Amino acid sequence: MATSSEEVLLIVKKVRQKKQDGALYLMAERIAWAPEGKDRFTVSHMYADIKCQKISPEGKAKIQLQLVLHAGDTTNFHFSNESTAVKERDAVKDLLQQLLPKFKRKANKELEEKNRMLQEDPVLFQLYKDLVVSQVISAEEFWANRLSLNAGDNSAAPSKQDVGISAAFLADVRPQTDGCNGLRYNLTSDIIESIFRTYPAVKMKYAENVPHNMTEREFWTRFFQSHYFHRDRLNTGSKDLFAECAKLDEKGLKAMVSQGVKNPLIDLTALEDKSLDEGYGVASVASTSNASKSARESSNAAIIKRFNHHSAMVLAAGLRKQEAQNDHYSETSSTDGNSRDSDFFQPPLKKVKLQEAIEYEDLSKNNGVKTIALNLKKSDRYYHGPTPIQSQQYATSQDIINSFNSIRQEMEAYVPKLTQVLSSGDAASTIAVLSPGGALMQGGTQQAINQMVPNDIQSELKHLYVAAGELLRHFWSCFPVNTPFLEEKVVKMRSNLERFQVTKLCPFQEKIRRQYLSTNDLADELALVDVVEDKLRGEMLDLQHGSLFLKTPKIVSGKGNVTANSKLVIVTAGARQQEGESRLNLVQRNVNIFKFIIPNVVKYSPDCKLLIVSNPVDILTYVAWKISGFPKHRVIGSGCNLDSARFRHLMGERLGIHPLSCHGWIIGEHGDSSVPVWSGVNVAGVSLKTLHPDLGTDADKEHWKEVHKQVVDSAYEVIKLKGYTSWAIGLSVGDLAETIMKNLRRVHPISTIVKGLHGIKDDVFLSVPCVLGNNGITDVVKMILKPEEEDKLRKSADTLWAIQKELQF
Repeated sequence: MATSSEEVLLIVKKVRQKKQDGALYLMAERIAWAPEGKDRFTVSHMYADIKCQKISPEGKAKIQLQLVLHAGDTTNFHFSNESTAVKERDAVKDLLQQLLPKFKRKANKELEEKNRMLQEDPVLFQLYKDLVVSQVISAEEFWANRLSLNAGDNSAAPSKQDVGISAAFLADVRPQTDGCNGLRYNLTSDIIESIFRTYPAVKMKYAENVPHNMTEREFWTRFFQSHYFHRDRLNTGSKDLFAECAKLDEKGLKAMVSQGVKNPLIDLTALEDKSLDEGYGVASVASTSNASKSARESSNAAIIKRFNHHSAMVLAAGLRKQEAQNDHYSETSSTDGNSRDSDFFQPPLKKVKLQEAIEYEDLSKNNGVKTIALNLKKSDRYYHGPTPIQSQQYATSQDIINSFNSIRQEMEAYVPKLTQVLSSGDAASTIAVLSPGGALMQGGTQQAINQMVPNDIQSELKHLYVAAGELLRHFWSCFPVNTPFLEEKVVKMRSNLERFQVTKLCPFQEKIRRQYLSTNDLADELALVDVVEDKLRGEMLDLQHGSLFLKTPKIVSGKGNVTANSKLVIVTAGARQQEGESRLNLVQRNVNIFKFIIPNVVKYSPDCKLLIVSNPVDILTYVAWKISGFPKHRVIGSGCNLDSARFRHLMGERLGIHPLSCHGWIIGEHGDSSVPVWSGVNVAGVSLKTLHPDLGTDADKEHWKEVHKQVVDSAYEVIKLKGYTSWAIGLSVGDLAETIMKNLRRVHPISTIVKGLHGIKDDVFLSVPCVLGNNGITDVVKMILKPEEEDKLRKSADTLWAIQKELQF
């Protein structure tokens, strides 16, 4: 219920809330409702949290009052006393109309502070969306203690310079005629704030009269028409609302003059031995009485006093920190606001600089280092040491020395009895060579764990971690549960944690499992683009009908915009070679096609990885790299990934071994000039070249060279039989897509820029073993090739460069 310090302004009984009878309490700072027969409030709203109130229309069966909160929530109260329901509802409404404006500015300040915190802290904003917007916890629970903690942090941080007040702020009012023999004032909230800060007496009058006795418009009209605002303030009438303000200002000004300036460094009056006259200026002659002064002199003196007072108040207002922070008027502060601020007229920075100019540390008295006195509870143990317990055996100092010598002798005589498989030096050099950035892993840098996880997954995981931490903070703050409020809160926070697990954690877990652990679902969405609309729609429908088996929830087709924000874009479009057409002409036609495709890809998916499959794949990968402007690690050609798969298949057929156990690489061009690396062909680490030195040469009686020829001709043979290749290249591209999307970091022979490798000096794309992940190509494995193999690779590069240099972009 209401605490002993709370003042209850109104109690209304027989008020229902959610079909339960109870009583409504209006207190000094909040409105609350308690169920009938209960001793605590179940509904409580601070006036600062209430945006507005609404009442039910006349003639409606239910007499209701609705409170609308700044957070967007609403609370309805039903007045059920039939005889006095309307009267009681109106009494509550009228009292709220008087109370709410007093807290309106405070509520606005809190909202502004919350908005500022959300704008300045993206993590906090994301946390707000994860917990409040998704309705895991309420806004009140989210902001609990957060504003006070933020205020504490701000106070600990270096304070910013306070914004002062312009001495000419009243000039901005600029009165103008309204066309009806009246005046219109340019009165803004900043000007009102400046008036309140400069003249606290006016602020006091505002709090006393608005909105109880007059409207805000009437108050400011009377202010600008008053003698207090105009002229010399000498003719203020007794009925003038601001007559008391002038008296308070007079009193405050006299207090300032009598107190003087306390800092002797800047007290200019201390330099002359002259007294202060009644006009608060320096007089060289004896002061004259008020009776002998002319009216003009009195008027001038009043204007001078007003000018001095205005200047002093403007300076003081800039240092009135408490009033700048709290909008409501403090009754405990001085009514004129002058005596409190007279000590702060001089800026602290100026005072510090003056003190630095006249005070020197090396001339000050050296007090020496202060010692800290020991606070010992048992001084006898400090002087004599601990008293040994008779029943316990203690080791002597000699026992400890003997034990130490024994351990040292054992360590010096220790000889490890390990099998000498590899010396430590060789092991270190091997690790260095095989590590990212080593001799066999050139072309990339060492990748940290956070680089191996996609950025969007990192961001989502970080947000979930922060949200879970916030919920747990609320949960553990309930312990020990020693009040009914904490008991209720701990139950609620448990429910919030369970809801967070169901709505946030489980979907994220399922997403990660589906994306990285499943075998046949590479993406959440597949978008198809083609110029032949009917064929494109047919392919889309065919895939959609089988999407259940792919576990791909969304398959779409259309123009370039359907691919927006793709992670991986696979380009298979290209012109087919016509009869009698030269290879250069075919390449140039495909370049023209890429000049249309690639800019659209960059436009809609600027952060994607490009996987080029169109032939000639190495040259077109170079073309895509040039047109897109992407970094080289994000432009990938399918290259010899399929050639190497064909090579291992044919090798396995010859040896009668599964292709997975046969290891061999085809590098270079995806085409006629590809290079088989015979020196690296092996089964279970056993090199076939070692067993059969003539492997792959013309002298080879087993004709292994024919295996490579079959690899080169296999595509032509399939095209001759069925008209095109589809299954093998599709499976190969799917293999590359899986490595990228799942960040598997497998090594593939794919097309990348090889300038600087194996003596190649031109910007050509050839297939070499590369480490592939979600960021594209992260490392290039530098193979150790025989001289004849390097010669063939350079010849393959020269063949491609001869075509590339003739291309027109």
